Amino acid sequence: QAPYDEGVFLPETYKIPKGITENLLIQMLLNYAEISNKKTSEKIFGDYNPKKWHQYIIIASVIQKEAANENEMPIVASVIYNRLKKGMKLQMDGTLNYGIYSHVKVT
Repeated sequence: QAPYDEGVFLPETYKIPKGITENLLIQMLLNYAEISNKKTSEKIFGDYNPKKWHQYIIIASVIQKEAANENEMPIVASVIYNRLKKGMKLQMDGTLNYGIYSHVKVT
């Protein structure tokens, strides 16, 4: 079990100070992500809720994994939100074929 949720560190080119400790590096990466996520969320939604933002990142990741192209993304998003509204399981490859289940038959 990792101490941090997936998706909290942003892909970026970072300038890392020589000799930085592991803890300071992690704190630097987390601070950068928090500032960037807050700025983006406020621009899109007008506010920032870290828990909701993380849920958006998860859903966006599933959409990206499921959609064959950019045109399919709104359709996949509709399917996800409709299933979530109905309390259904997502049952999508992007959620089933992941992590420890990536090489195991699950359905």
